[in-house]
Amino acid sequence: MKKKQLWGRIVGGLIMLFLFAGLSALPVRAGIVDGNTGKGGEKCDLKPFIKPGQTTVIDFTSPFCRPCEKLLPVLETLAGQRSDLHIVKLNINRPSIQGAIDWESPLYKQHSLPYVPFLMIYNGQGQLQSKGREALDTVLKWYKATQGQSDGGQATSPLPGTAQDR
Repeated sequence: MKKKQLWGRIVGGLIMLFLFAGLSALPVRAGIVDGNTGKGGEKCDLKPFIKPGQTTVIDFTSPFCRPCEKLLPVLETLAGQRSDLHIVKLNINRPSIQGAIDWESPLYKQHSLPYVPFLMIYNGQGQLQSKGREALDTVLKWYKATQGQSDGGQATSPLPGTAQDR
């Protein structure tokens, strides 16, 4: 068998493994899982992303959202330094919407998101602990702790705000 054919079979086998095993969630960067690769903006159930025994952070994001992009290094740092965290990134943009945040996407509407980035934090038992600004404040406190900083009880955001323009 030629090398090219063998390589094609190996790649094809890996693709089938992902499809049959239901492993559509792939790592994005530094321990962050891309929960809707190739299905951006589509409705999705969050339950499969919640890991029992770990704190799960769901990050609703858009590639056209500056605050979302500024949050990514914070999440990457946490993913790299906190093994107790499971971080999932969900792209609200449908593939057909380019250059702007997709405020009309089914995923955005399904979860009644008021803005992006929008975070949800679930405890190890799968219960929602916080969402929105409260969840962002929690994530920023965790980040500051990894940097050896104290915030005096109030987290200040390194982000310019949230994207809310429609």
